[in-house]
Amino acid sequence: KVKEDIDKDTNRLWEEYEITPNNAKDFKRPENVANTTKKVNEIRNKIKDLGSVNIDAIAEYKEVSKRYDFMCEQRLDIENTMAKLRDVIGEMMKNLDGNTTIFVVSDHGCMPHDVGDEHPGIGSIGGITAKVMEKIGYTKTYYDENGKKQIDWSQTKAVAKRSSYIYINLKGRDPEGIVEPEDYHQTVLDLISALYNYRDEHGKRVIAHCFTRDEMEYLGMGGVHCGDILYQLVPTFNNDHANVFSTVHHAGWSMQNLCIVGGAGIKKGGYIDRPIRITDVVPTVCHLTDTHMSGNVEGGIIYQALENFEETKFERGDEWAPFGRLIK
Repeated sequence: KVKEDIDKDTNRLWEEYEITPNNAKDFKRPENVANTTKKVNEIRNKIKDLGSVNIDAIAEYKEVSKRYDFMCEQRLDIENTMAKLRDVIGEMMKNLDGNTTIFVVSDHGCMPHDVGDEHPGIGSIGGITAKVMEKIGYTKTYYDENGKKQIDWSQTKAVAKRSSYIYINLKGRDPEGIVEPEDYHQTVLDLISALYNYRDEHGKRVIAHCFTRDEMEYLGMGGVHCGDILYQLVPTFNNDHANVFSTVHHAGWSMQNLCIVGGAGIKKGGYIDRPIRITDVVPTVCHLTDTHMSGNVEGGIIYQALENFEETKFERGDEWAPFGRLIK
């Protein structure tokens, strides 16, 4: 019985105070046991209120700190680039002598993907992206003797190349084509269905839209050298500045491009509340310089930017949109 009591007290010492009998000898009995016990219980409750201890906190802090430092560097790079661009634009504006017009434009905006929605395996900025296409059975890859990934064209029906185009590996058109011409249209339709049905490892749909060659012509995205399918990603998977339409908004950002115009023949100040496409720049420049436009020009003149041009303003009725129709 005595041994049981000793073992019991020894276990209690360790479980409640994490000390051994030998260590306990260094502690004196408090004068007021009741008050001391009360204080100990209060301290224990405060420790409990702190919640469970995250033993991975140090490693997580290092990872978050590393990413924070990287993002700070990226922000500094952007700020330095913006400062340089302002200097360049400032130098250009010195040439506004009354007979010169300056256009400052970009071919796209920039929009972040969601946290966790990393690159889904389709829509790479450069080269061929095989992950999704291989999973749905249209691209076949292998590793050569040097450990480099290669396309097995003998078993590949289609490939997703740079940005947003997919090319059918068509016999008679492509060097190692395997899809028969009579099977082309059905292959396109089947592939589009497979893309729409594809889900990533988290069960999320990746593809937002797909268009055939006939359909993409309507969007101004077709042509002899364009792909057989044009696809666009769900905005949360956007690859920073590609793979979604320029009018798409996400997380307070959009893919809309920049257009700043100033100089001879241009109104001073103001904001043009209408869609301006990069293809509108050349027709406007031709109009300002009284230059003949090519017969196959796709854009139109930005009349709203020109001096002495006035138009009746109408309410567009799109103020219900979450971010407005345009980001201003």
